[in-house]
Amino acid sequence: MGYNRQQTIMRKIFTLIAAIVSLNMIMPQKASAQEELDNVVVGDITYFLADYGNDLLFAGVGYFSYDLTGHVVVPETIDYIWPDHGNTWQVRAVSPRALNQYHNITSLDLPSGIYSVNDDSFSESETLNSLIIRAEVPPVVYDKDWQEVSDCYLFTPLNEPVTVYVPEGSVQAYKDDSNWGKATILPLSEYQAIEQTPSPLRGETERGSKLLRNGILYIEMNSKTYNAQGIEIK
Repeated sequence: MGYNRQQTIMRKIFTLIAAIVSLNMIMPQKASAQEELDNVVVGDITYFLADYGNDLLFAGVGYFSYDLTGHVVVPETIDYIWPDHGNTWQVRAVSPRALNQYHNITSLDLPSGIYSVNDDSFSESETLNSLIIRAEVPPVVYDKDWQEVSDCYLFTPLNEPVTVYVPEGSVQAYKDDSNWGKATILPLSEYQAIEQTPSPLRGETERGSKLLRNGILYIEMNSKTYNAQGIEIK
């Protein structure tokens, strides 16, 4: 692992610590943090956890493994047994720099319970082009100090524009939001699930990059682009 990549991981660790300290700022006002817990790894994602009492067990996405590529789905809940707390945690937030220039994630699917993200959760990514958000209410956006921001650019403008897919009845709410409205917002009905990769490229996609563009699945492999039927796109 290179020196710059080690520095990135250390920055993530310190950012996670700051996030845990500030969890009470990113939850609904009726909840107050009761106990903040350590970071845990479930699958290929590191989460930070907090127990808010009243059976409200909170998980936030800290960062993704560098082994993840293509399409990644963040679950609604994670199962992690913590004595005296519980074992099912609802995923509610995405931390700063969850994606950076070392990741090769092209599309990210966030669950309906997502309540907040950071203004640079995705901005360092050089590969992300599709973001699926299943939350009906646009997530609140915070800065690095966990202060709410009303006017920021969530995605780097230097790369291919990121398309955001949201629930059918929430398209206008996202478009009207001062942060999310800067991206291209489309309904989930126009999203074609990566899992439907057909047989012509089945098995090969693990060596390539799966990506969505305007709801259409493409595979990039060996410097060539293929459609869902395995036909090369010139």
